[in-house]
Amino acid sequence: MATRLNSLGHQQLTVSNTAVGLTVPAGTTRAVIQCGATNTVRWSAGATPTASLGIELAAGTILDLSDPMGEYPEFIRAIRFIRTANDATLDAEFFG
Repeated sequence: MATRLNSLGHQQLTVSNTAVGLTVPAGTTRAVIQCGATNTVRWSAGATPTASLGIELAAGTILDLSDPMGEYPEFIRAIRFIRTANDATLDAEFFG
């Protein structure tokens, strides 16, 4: 049986040259994050990304942390983003 995802909120985040995290609503277990017009870098597990260290999230791509078989609350709270060149915009939708 499929699990229904209830939206808990949305955040639009500008990513610049300092690593930033998300403002995660209480009860969040899953999220979908889309990168806007400029590439960003992401890293989790408490490591701080730099413009050359971390996993690249290319412009227009989606980081999907909404698999109904898993829950990602610690990962979503730990993930940090930093731009690779120009400022970037991320859109995140949170689910619980």
